[in-house]
Amino acid sequence: MRLRPCITVAAGMLSGLTLGSGSLGGQEPLRPTTVILVRHAEKSVPLGDHPLSGTGKARARELARVLQHTKIAAIYTTQFKRTQQTAQPLANELKVTVHHITATETYVSDMLDLIRTDHTGETVLVVSHRNTVPALIEALGVSPAEEIIEEQYDHIYVVTVPPSGEPTMLTLRYGRPTPHSDAPVQPGATDRLRPPQQHDP
Repeated sequence: MRLRPCITVAAGMLSGLTLGSGSLGGQEPLRPTTVILVRHAEKSVPLGDHPLSGTGKARARELARVLQHTKIAAIYTTQFKRTQQTAQPLANELKVTVHHITATETYVSDMLDLIRTDHTGETVLVVSHRNTVPALIEALGVSPAEEIIEEQYDHIYVVTVPPSGEPTMLTLRYGRPTPHSDAPVQPGATDRLRPPQQHDP
């Protein structure tokens, strides 16, 4: 599976990332903090905590290929199989431990605290859900974040928080295009802060 054109252009940029946070940390870092966010790949059954489908497993392998040269310090998923299995091929490639953070009502603030305290000046990958990825993007300082539609699985969001100044975000697409992935989406999802459930996509 080949990289989509926008990923091809950005692959070199991703391979050189050394991420960190400016306004996130207590001390002024020398480097920015970069947070790479993706929604989990396609799963086999819509309801319940089921594993990835064949298509989803292929997407997870493609994510590993795209990010294999990125200097990722840590990988975070939620407690659900679909996020963990999306992250695992890359974790195996990079020999990085996958940390499971339970998606509760405080999930977004918990993740932000982890990034602030443990990963200032580093690059981290967060594999999450279509309602929590936009919430995390906004918490990192990029607003308004786009809503992720139900059928959309092929986006990578790269949020860079510099030592000073405003955070920026680069949106990329990878792997097999998903339906309506190029359609404009609107900010302001009403369920954005609701913790993901077993039946969530």
